[in-house]
Amino acid sequence: MHGSSFITVIGVLCLVMIMLYRIKALHTKKIWHLSIQQVIFLVLIPGIVFPMIFSYLQAMLRLPKSDTAIFPDSILVSTILLSLMYSYGGIAIHAVTKMFSSYLKNKNSELAEINKFFHLNFSHNLVYSGIIISSLGITLLEINHVPNTGITNLGWGIFRGIILGLSFAIFIYYYTRASSNSYRGRWGDLKLFFGTVWLGFSLLLYVVEKFDIGFTEYQLLLPMLLSFSVMVGLSLVLVIKKLKNGNLSINLKKKISKILKLD
Repeated sequence: MHGSSFITVIGVLCLVMIMLYRIKALHTKKIWHLSIQQVIFLVLIPGIVFPMIFSYLQAMLRLPKSDTAIFPDSILVSTILLSLMYSYGGIAIHAVTKMFSSYLKNKNSELAEINKFFHLNFSHNLVYSGIIISSLGITLLEINHVPNTGITNLGWGIFRGIILGLSFAIFIYYYTRASSNSYRGRWGDLKLFFGTVWLGFSLLLYVVEKFDIGFTEYQLLLPMLLSFSVMVGLSLVLVIKKLKNGNLSINLKKKISKILKLD
């Protein structure tokens, strides 16, 4: 599979998942105590995406090595596979905890709070950060090898990057718009994810500047860089909004003591 086809399929899948998420019937109808929507995200989507990514990695590794290798292929492939594993673990945790949330009658109980943490904060950070790291690893792996698909179309690459970035932004927006008022996420819960995006974005910029890589030489570089930039821009908007409202405060001592609190 060529890089252009790979990123196009991923973009289409993102749009399909957004549409599936908006169908209320998929949230109410259940299979094995899980909603149909959760089963699709847990079984069907990974069953399509993971073999496709593995096939793409194998095709990429068969290409000749280039002079712009950043990290060894073995480290990148291990990082990609490990990140995908963590992402799927987050999907599984999210599916199970979402199922439990429908059976918890007392939404203010300690058990409900623990379930809420794993359902919203933990699972989403795990999934989103794993996807970002995997995307970064695949992009760097492509740069490690001599491209064989010719020069990519600049406009088409920009379009795909914007679509990917906006799709991710919509999924994060849904995180703060849960169906239940007692199980709603907050932008501030995703600090780990936004930090991962900033690191990935900075690394891609460094690679482009250091090796003077043209955006039309590789199929994944421009779309991934633009999709990361959308997330970076979103985080900046949120921080500026917090500063204007006077709500930006970081109490490390309180947060650490809460994390380390033992019953």
